[in-house]
Order: sequence, then structure tokens, then C-alpha cells
Amino acid sequence: MFNKGSLLSSIRKMRKSVILIGCIILMVSFVQAVIQTADISGDEKNTFTDSDEIYLTSSLSLCNRVYNLVDIYVVESGSETLDDVRGDSQEITLTDRFAVPDETLIWSNPEPGDYDVIIDCQKDGVYSSLEPLASFSVVAEKGEGGAFVGENDPGSHSWDYDSEEDNLMNVMLQLGLFSEGENISLENMTLSFQGLLDGNEISRIEIFVDSNNDGELDDDEESIGFFNVESPLSENATVRITLDYVLEADEEENFLVVVRMEEDAEEGEISLDVKSVTGTGEDSNEVIVFSGFPIESGVKTISSESPEESCEGDLNLEMSPNPATQDSIITVVVSGIENCQNKRVSLREEDCDGDEVAFCISGSTGCHMSITSDESQTYSACIDKNSDGDTDDSGESSSVGLIVNKNGEASGEEDEEDTGPTGAASGLESFTESLTGAAGGFLILLELTLLLILFVLVMILFKLKTPGETDSDKKEEK
Repeated sequence: MFNKGSLLSSIRKMRKSVILIGCIILMVSFVQAVIQTADISGDEKNTFTDSDEIYLTSSLSLCNRVYNLVDIYVVESGSETLDDVRGDSQEITLTDRFAVPDETLIWSNPEPGDYDVIIDCQKDGVYSSLEPLASFSVVAEKGEGGAFVGENDPGSHSWDYDSEEDNLMNVMLQLGLFSEGENISLENMTLSFQGLLDGNEISRIEIFVDSNNDGELDDDEESIGFFNVESPLSENATVRITLDYVLEADEEENFLVVVRMEEDAEEGEISLDVKSVTGTGEDSNEVIVFSGFPIESGVKTISSESPEESCEGDLNLEMSPNPATQDSIITVVVSGIENCQNKRVSLREEDCDGDEVAFCISGSTGCHMSITSDESQTYSACIDKNSDGDTDDSGESSSVGLIVNKNGEASGEEDEEDTGPTGAASGLESFTESLTGAAGGFLILLELTLLLILFVLVMILFKLKTPGETDSDKKEEK
């Protein structure tokens, strides 16, 4: 007998089985349809460098053969949202067989990191667990570095100690470095010296950034490493200097290899070789050894002149008399210097750029000269103590203001020294001054009148004496 209930139950079970089989088939179709990153030749790979181009390939029947216009997303590995690291998603049309077209470029300038590439079949910006996904990594490509001799390298040169200038720091080499591909953190420099006599010629080796590329050490230039010579260096001794500087990618920079000389360095010739420079790539984290080495410096010739033989001291200028009268002879004395034999001392108007008035040749401690002047003037004495072609260095000039009084003028100092007459002479002078005052004319007339009266009185006295002649005088006349 036919059982209707059993038939309905069987139909229900069959439907469930069909649905289950359909789901399994759908899942299998998604699993079998895969995507994979590749290089330009189509070879599958999942590790790239930051200089590579990344392509995408796939099997057939993507997106269950339902969607052919899809979006490609490249996101950080494990990201739950579709935030494309390239900025925007990439729309493509699948082939007739629902595959990614050949040579589909998805990233031309990748950045180091771990990523997922996802095909958004429904173009809804939301990732479904059944949508195609592949993972890949990008590592930084190891950069390169090289070295060269700078355009303004000092080359071979001479050096001697100058007590008037701080010239102990001396440039041996202008060294150029360049990087390619990535920033390079400079770590160390290895060099050696030739020509050292007793090893005491050098007390410090230092590396500076030559910021203005002029081959000279300026006060504001940055030091990136140094080595203090604590014991005498032997011939060909190797010195390793730790550096602290980042060389920017695809840039070149000049550096100065500078030595601090000792004041008593012996006469001779020295030079150095830079053997190597190494660093670490900031992106690749790889050790980078710069090419182009070894690089030799020029030869430094050390003079035998000792510090005691150099012209020293601060120039001093004196002029006498000062103040002076017009067209009088003025003695000019230059002093305050030592060991300056045969140095030319120039006397100039105003400053050392003014017109030369006179000059003298210095002995050990100075010299003197004579001039005349008809007006007050500032004078400067100038000497080139260190023979560097100028008189701008410390102690190489001195100035004095000369006061010249016109003929007949009394100087203030002479007025102060002339104290005038004293005692009776002072009283007479006061009386005379009173006569020449506002009533001077009347007093002079009065004085003449008194003198005339005095003369008349003398004549009267003379007449009175004549009648008194003696009798004996009269008898003698008879």
C-alpha cells in the first residue's frame, strides 16, 4: 500500500540534499577560482622588491561566472575594511571565461610591507569570505653608495703653525658621497696615514659636512664623527671613525676630512688614504659598502718654522707731540710686537684702507718714523704679521687721533701749564689790567697829568735852590 507520508518525507530530504549539494558546488567553484600575484612574465610569486611591478593572474570562473565587471583592492594584510593602499580601487573586466586578463598591472611603485589583493565581485566595497584573495609581501631593494674626490679638494698643500690664527684644524681631503635607491645611515669610515715621523703630528681626526661645498672648514659646519689620537700613530696605522649622518636617497654630499695638527709638528710630508665607508639602508636594513675606494688625499708639507720665530704681539701706535702745532715735526713710534724683523709697517690716514702717509721697516720690536701735518687727523699703523696678504687679523693695526693747533693758537694743555706771575708782579699785572679795562682811557690821561705835575714840582725845587748860593761863592766871583 502506497504511503503518502513517507513520500513527502523523502521529497523533503531530497530537497535538502539538492540544496546542500548546490552549496557545496558553489563553494567548490569559489575555492577553485583563485588569484595569484605575478611578475611581468606571468610567473607567480608573492615576494617583490620596491622597484618591481606587481601583476595579477587567476584561474577561470571567477565570481561564480556571475560578475564580469569587478573591482581590485590592495589592502594591508589582515585589514577588515577595503582601504586601498594605492589610493583608489582598480576596476577591470574579466575575460569571457571569467578570468583576470593577461598582464594586468596592479602596482607599479610598491612600498615595503605585507598586503592582500582582493577581487570585489559585487563591487559593494565590502569583502565577502568567498571572494578571491591572495597575499604578497614587498621588501625594500638594497640601495647603493659610491665615493669620489670633491671638486674643491685642497690637494697637495703646505702648513705651518701660526700663533696669530687658529689654523691647527687643517683640511686634508674633500670627499664626495652619493646614495642610490634609499636613504643610507652612515656608520663608519676607515682610513690610514702615510709619512708620519714620530706619530705626534696629529691630535685629532674629524669629519665635517661641507655644507657650502667650498672645500674649507667654516665655523657653522656640522661634525659627524671624530677620533682622538691618544697615543702616537705608527706608519700606515688604520683608524676607524664612527659616523652619525643620513645620506638622502639619490643625493650626493661633500664631506671634509680634517686633522688637528700639533704646534710642534716636525718638518715633513704626510698624507692619508680613505679605505672604506659603510652604512645601513634605512628601508632595506641591509649593510651598504660604498664603492670607489681607496681614495688618496694630497700631500701636506709641514714647514719647519717654530712658533717662537713667528711675528707676535699687538701693534701699538704713539705720536709725539700730541697735540702738535701746524707743520711741526711729529715722531711716530710703533711698538708692542716681537720677532717681526723686516716687516713693513705702514702709516695710513683713518684706517688700514686709507692713503699711506709713511712707512718704516720693523726691527724685532717695532720702528719709528717722522711726519708733518697741518690738520687734526686719525692715523693707523698697519702690519701683516702672518704674511697672509691682509692686516685684518688680531693685533695687526692700531689707531691714534692727532690734534693739530693752527699757528698762534694756544693748546688747552699749555693754558693749563701757564700758571701766570705771582706776588708783586701779579699785583702790577692786575693794576695794568685795570688800566686797560672799561675806564682805561681816563686812567691813562690821569697818569699823564700826574707825571706833568711831578715834572713841574721838580723844576720849582730846582729854582728854589738857586738863591741860596753861599758868600764864599760870591767872593770867588769878585
